[in-house]
Amino acid sequence: MPSFNQLKAEAEQQGFVAFRNYFPDLAKQAHDELDAWFEIDLESRRASGKNSYHNGAAGQSTLSPSMHILQDVFGKSPALDQMFEKILTDRDSGSLMHHLAGQNLKLCGYNVRRMTGVASNSGMEWHRDSPDGIGWSMLLTDTDPGVDASTCVVQGSHLYPYCVRKNLLLPWSYYPGFKIFQRLNLFSRLARQRYIDGKSVSVSGKAGDFTVFVNDIWHGRENNLHGKNTMVFLAIVFPTEIPFPHEVPMPSDEVLETLPPTLRKIVDYRHTPSNTDKSAYIYKMLEQRQKVGVFTLWRLCQIERRIVDALSFPKIWLFNSVMMPLYRRLREFSILGPMLRQVASRFR
Repeated sequence: MPSFNQLKAEAEQQGFVAFRNYFPDLAKQAHDELDAWFEIDLESRRASGKNSYHNGAAGQSTLSPSMHILQDVFGKSPALDQMFEKILTDRDSGSLMHHLAGQNLKLCGYNVRRMTGVASNSGMEWHRDSPDGIGWSMLLTDTDPGVDASTCVVQGSHLYPYCVRKNLLLPWSYYPGFKIFQRLNLFSRLARQRYIDGKSVSVSGKAGDFTVFVNDIWHGRENNLHGKNTMVFLAIVFPTEIPFPHEVPMPSDEVLETLPPTLRKIVDYRHTPSNTDKSAYIYKMLEQRQKVGVFTLWRLCQIERRIVDALSFPKIWLFNSVMMPLYRRLREFSILGPMLRQVASRFR
């Protein structure tokens, strides 16, 4: 096992650290406990006729053709709660978390994703979400790199100046404008060669492995080419003084009482003070982040994207203002949902 100083250096330079062979037995128990809740949610959906977003017997959940997500699964799996408690209090992983995010923390999300078993190109493009947080990804099933819907990251990209999704034109990314510009993209192509190619890493492995990563890192999800029902746990920890990116509901007092003490403390953060010293790495990261100078490649990529967006404005406006609102309004209907997804997919 690397020393703690080595772990800190790896997290700061690469943006993530993988911990191997921590919970092989507990991971199987957590998988089975949560698998039962996924089935409860599916039965609840069948009874209510819900097809995508649902708040039922298993709590809030989302379901798409490729994946099924249970949100805020506090107390649903004692094994999972025990695993995360160990992560929070472990000498290495717990200390690394405090080094990255500070001593006083709060939790955003405690979600589990199970792939539906549909073999498809269901990956998620590079993106950056929930900035200034520290993400946790724990495997509850074995996953192979590139084929089992594992999380993937671009090493060192937490120090890149902006999110890739709205600033570059990459050939595999979703783009609502004219597709030809994803091939006619000189500066984005250069950025890809310099900053992405050869730096992509699959966060795959064995059940019980987990990864801590700076959430500003460019990350995505690999395709589920073999159609496995892989399962992964996902959570994000923030310093208490940094606002959540969205509203985070507090579990009931009954649920809070079931949680181990350290986990309960960061979930029920209402009386936790802010970090006053600002010594956490995320503040240092913002100082180290590359600048978007006037004549840098990063700026040229932004200009290229803005020009292409302007040329694609009619198509983007029609898709965002007409097609997507109509799709969102009607997607709950089980008959119309699949048809509308096909129409939207073809239109894109």
